[in-house]
Amino acid sequence: MKECPQITAVSRCIDWALDDGFSDLLPGMSDIIELSRGESTLIIVPEFSFKPAQSGLYGSDTLRPDPLYRIFSYVKNESYNTANPVHGLLLYASTDGSTGLNHEYSMSGNQIWVRSFNLDRNFKELFMDLKSIAIEHFGEFQG
Repeated sequence: MKECPQITAVSRCIDWALDDGFSDLLPGMSDIIELSRGESTLIIVPEFSFKPAQSGLYGSDTLRPDPLYRIFSYVKNESYNTANPVHGLLLYASTDGSTGLNHEYSMSGNQIWVRSFNLDRNFKELFMDLKSIAIEHFGEFQG
């Protein structure tokens, strides 16, 4: 990344952690952004959904399960393939000004963040928010 040269950004597919190598009919784990600095990795799964939450039992809201299962699966499979720390960010992009999601979960030894990100802003504001996500995960850096 030009603005943050200590961080490597790639888009790639994550391999399934298979015991026998048999992968027939398994879906690809793609459409991710992977940020790395040193030995730490942050997998970002962008979601474009008007309603990231749904009505749960007894009237309480819950996150929609499919995207949450998806990020969890990606993080756990990548964790299996490396000894380095792997964390995940489920990033809900919106254009309606909503920024209400900002949750952190510790799941089976990995941190998973769920955040909303308002795209209806100028580039400098978008850049500063993205940079703050990188700093939050990787700590301060030059650039």
